[in-house]
Amino acid sequence: MRAFEKMRLNEQIVKDEAAIIIYFAGHGASVPKPPEWVDWATADEHIEMMCPSDVGVKVDDKVVVGIPDRTISVLLNSLSELKGDNIVRPRILSF
Repeated sequence: MRAFEKMRLNEQIVKDEAAIIIYFAGHGASVPKPPEWVDWATADEHIEMMCPSDVGVKVDDKVVVGIPDRTISVLLNSLSELKGDNIVRPRILSF
């Protein structure tokens, strides 16, 4: 999450002049879609999420959770609005 914010604030990444490559090495998970996400369509009422290395760890009295696909979508859209849409992210594979 901090890396997305750093890219957004990085003045060296000039809109429409840089290619941004986002690589995540880690695990993912599929969990039931939160009931309040009525506007988020899914095939099986589950969402996908990225699991950071500290998932499940308690930090400041809160447990670190996975990053839902909806959050990733918002982060990528925000980044593309500020820096351009030349963003590449490898496909998330599940094994």
